[in-house]
Amino acid sequence: MPVEYAMTIRTAASFTEANARIRLALMAQGFVVLTEIDVQSTLRRLRAALDTLPPGR
Repeated sequence: MPVEYAMTIRTAASFTEANARIRLALMAQGFVVLTEIDVQSTLRRLRAALDTLPPGR
């Protein structure tokens, strides 16, 4: 049976402010952000690559 985990926190802070707060909170606990993935850019590149394939592929 699959186990699902989720947590939602709502805030009035902007994305930039919330991001900074999260990073500070992580650092306070001894963690850091090792990798960031620009999902929008990655999907754009994937779409461009798929558009170069011949029809029917």
